[in-house]
Amino acid sequence: MLVSSPDSDEPCWACEEPPAGSHKNDLDEQPSSMGDAENDLYNDSSKLGKNLGFRPSWQVKVPHVVNGDAVTVTAPVTPAAHHVIPGNASLAKTPKLLDLMEKKRGKVRDDIGYDVNSAQNGVWLPGNYGVSKDSMFSRKWSDYVFKLEYAMAAMNVSQTQFHDSHFVYSAQVKQSLRALADKITLHAPERCGICGKELSDKSRPPYGLVGRLNRLAAVHKMFLRGPVRKWPVSNGYFTSRWSVMKASTGS
Repeated sequence: MLVSSPDSDEPCWACEEPPAGSHKNDLDEQPSSMGDAENDLYNDSSKLGKNLGFRPSWQVKVPHVVNGDAVTVTAPVTPAAHHVIPGNASLAKTPKLLDLMEKKRGKVRDDIGYDVNSAQNGVWLPGNYGVSKDSMFSRKWSDYVFKLEYAMAAMNVSQTQFHDSHFVYSAQVKQSLRALADKITLHAPERCGICGKELSDKSRPPYGLVGRLNRLAAVHKMFLRGPVRKWPVSNGYFTSRWSVMKASTGS
């Protein structure tokens, strides 16, 4: 569980920082993180995909069987637009934090202007989409003999974790969001939970929460890419069981 730490800069981000731009939230996660991994679209026309921009792609060599013969084939690797803070599986399940973010919930007078589909909250992660049933391989992922080799090669070439269903990851992020909400409302409703100052306007939303959520996402991005030895999979920060297997090799 991770929580963005307050700093000593003024004004206080929770009770005094002004809004950075539009007050309107966009919490409509697209692509969705709920359901099958294949519905966690690799599609770059999604809101998150468009905001992330250029979608990389790679080629890997894997063992395959063609007409009964064992061969080595080249297979495409296509990444998914992954929400670092999942909107549906984590944020939407943290009502105490949403109370501080959304006008429609009746606790604050404005939205804070958070966009769950912003580039700050996204990262391209490779998945099995390049070898889906609709691909030239024409099989379901579960039918392939090269699943392990494909996933490992995809993580090697992308230098990121593999992407499929990630319930444990979403649960860990949810814990961090709950802790952040608890910290802000520590002295509620009389005082700010961050700086301790008396609140003169209890309906004012913590606009600085946008920046704190983006900081939290930046930390989680580091967990999903870079050197395998630094992936904290033992703490639940993994987006696939293949990532756990990769981390167990240490490289």
